[in-house]
Amino acid sequence: MLPDKAISEFQKLYQQEVGENIDFNTAKLKSENFIRLFSLITKNDNENKNKRLSPISPQ
Repeated sequence: MLPDKAISEFQKLYQQEVGENIDFNTAKLKSENFIRLFSLITKNDNENKNKRLSPISPQ
């Protein structure tokens, strides 16, 4: 899913932020999981924005 360069960059960021070194395969798994989670969050956020912008039908 992600290019090797992006996974290597994720490894560096993970080490900087978490303070743990992780191997390439672990970085690949964690980075892909992060992207899936972010996608779900932004998808739901966009759906909620669309719902809020929908006009309320008169009763």
